[in-house]
Amino acid sequence: MEEKLFFPAGISEAGGRAANEDAIWPAPVHIRTTDNVFVVCDGVGGLRKGSLASTTASRIIGESLRKVSGDFVQGDFVRAVRAAYAEFDERVAEQPSVKGMATTLALVAIDAKGVWIGHVGDSRVYHMREGKVLWRTRDHSFVEELMARGALTGEEAIHHPNRHVITRAIQAGSKRHLPELEHATDVQPGDWFLICSDGLTDRVPESELPAIWDTKEEPANALETLAARCNAIDGDNFSAWLVPVSQSMFHPIPEAELAEEETEISENTENPSRLKRLWERISPFTLVDDE
Repeated sequence: MEEKLFFPAGISEAGGRAANEDAIWPAPVHIRTTDNVFVVCDGVGGLRKGSLASTTASRIIGESLRKVSGDFVQGDFVRAVRAAYAEFDERVAEQPSVKGMATTLALVAIDAKGVWIGHVGDSRVYHMREGKVLWRTRDHSFVEELMARGALTGEEAIHHPNRHVITRAIQAGSKRHLPELEHATDVQPGDWFLICSDGLTDRVPESELPAIWDTKEEPANALETLAARCNAIDGDNFSAWLVPVSQSMFHPIPEAELAEEETEISENTENPSRLKRLWERISPFTLVDDE
């Protein structure tokens, strides 16, 4: 049976806010059959020029990765993010008032060996198959760290007063955080990747995501369903890419062992044994992304 090909679909809306500080790349109206890189950024509210940060980072990182020929290596993502930081530095030099602008980052990059997933902050990537969530990124956030230590349940995290405090971002003039990367090789035609800002996951529980759309329908229709759910609840901006994996995008991994690659990615994370030091550890880098 001939494989049915779906085009990835993207959306970015203001939600209940006056302005949209989210950004996605590439522009959905310019999607190409050869596109294999998809980016979502959420400008951090409460800081200057969140929209400038998200649009700049998504464009620079996306365009940098689009230029890669052949399969990706870790160093490609390091260089792409460093290019975004360089652009931030130029903007600050021209306009000092934007110092401190920041954004989250979530991306998917598909090549012949699998799918690269990168993120910074609380924008997420979900890998789904046959109506189930196989895997997702873990937020760089205060509540996620509490949950990892067993000090907070998932239910408690949903209502925690500091649930929007993130511990990492792409930020001008700050510590240069690099993306946490995952190379997914267990990927099959028919799988789906959802890349989204927290404006979507705040409104649509993770447990409900796989059942929201029929995986045999067009991604654009599925995103309309998600957007309708989000617009029914007043809240933050929401953005997403819904990327179906087809045989034309992904090929079986060669049996030969993959060559060693650059490993510049750093967790940049210390591991204090006492929870009371958590705020001290993430200070002064403490950002709230829902204002």
